[in-house]
Amino acid sequence: MYAYDSYFTINYKDRRMTKQDLRIRPFVVKFLQLLEPRRYNKGEIFQEQHEEVHEVFFMMKGTLIVGYKMFNERYYAKVYKDVAVVGDFACMHNKVSEFFYEPTQSVTGFSVKKENFMKLLNHKIGKEMKPRIERNYRRLRDVMNANREMESRK
Repeated sequence: MYAYDSYFTINYKDRRMTKQDLRIRPFVVKFLQLLEPRRYNKGEIFQEQHEEVHEVFFMMKGTLIVGYKMFNERYYAKVYKDVAVVGDFACMHNKVSEFFYEPTQSVTGFSVKKENFMKLLNHKIGKEMKPRIERNYRRLRDVMNANREMESRK
């Protein structure tokens, strides 16, 4: 989970805290205790567009394509390699997935059930993570919207 250091780095009282900080360590330990191993095979869509999100997935190894459906065709817009978080924004806002996520090779990682993730986000340290989750999702959505706009002009 070292690849996700920045995911757990927060600003607290005008000070940047990482998982090594003693005040954040119990939160990270609790998070690690909630992780469940996951493996998805090439072509196995594990999060479909407009589907309810039941867990947050932290990819550790593999390649993942993010895309969307338009007029019953699949369009691929973004590729993640070895590090990606899937479903955190949707869980945080109790929304369905806006995109689909498909491995291009075997993908391994860990997931946290939605209920447990929401409990973590309600913790004072979890609340500090929310703006970063929002910002990361907006970046992805901007890429996807630009791709949709380009495809619709064709």
